Amino acid sequence: MGPMNTLNSASLVNKGLEVIETHLLFGIPYDRIDVVVHPQSIIHSMVTFIDGSTIAQASPPDMKLPISLALGWPRRVSGAAAACDFHTASSWEFEPLDTDVFPAVELARQAGVAGGCMTAVYNAANEEAAAAFLAGRIGFPAIVGIIADVLHAADQWAVEPATVDDVLDAQRWARERAQRAVSGMASVAIASTAKPGAAGRHASTLERS
Repeated sequence: MGPMNTLNSASLVNKGLEVIETHLLFGIPYDRIDVVVHPQSIIHSMVTFIDGSTIAQASPPDMKLPISLALGWPRRVSGAAAACDFHTASSWEFEPLDTDVFPAVELARQAGVAGGCMTAVYNAANEEAAAAFLAGRIGFPAIVGIIADVLHAADQWAVEPATVDDVLDAQRWARERAQRAVSGMASVAIASTAKPGAAGRHASTLERS
């Protein structure tokens, strides 16, 4: 997946971004989008309807499938990826997301609810913090801490942008703020050894109609 995608999966920032995407693409209110932990990585999204029924999108974890669907839409590419094998005994488990351990999803939700350019601020802050971790300048837990710090100081960006330049300005501000936070952490932790902490687990997005 590449180092950035792998890191976002570990912090669950990727799920935070998917919550934002779900809201923007389908108009689902943020309070009706849930994230659950699914260790088997088979169910990628679910939609629960008003009658209580749930439709799930299930497939083995293979990026060939979403890529082929994007390239071939609205048609599906035959044999793009292996299908689920329902003749082999298996179980699918779902666990509630521990937001204390993985606060990145709730931060994304808060940014989305705040509106304006806040989701752009969230993304830019993560990119800067993740780059600092990959460069060995900060520890893994500091990534989400920096995102939170930047968001908490970004009230001026919770207004709808009038132009694309407004969004770019918000991103630029967020990157500069994140870089200052990284510099402050690096100066006090220069003698410490960064440890990445627990790896992320696959999470599925659940939409409720």
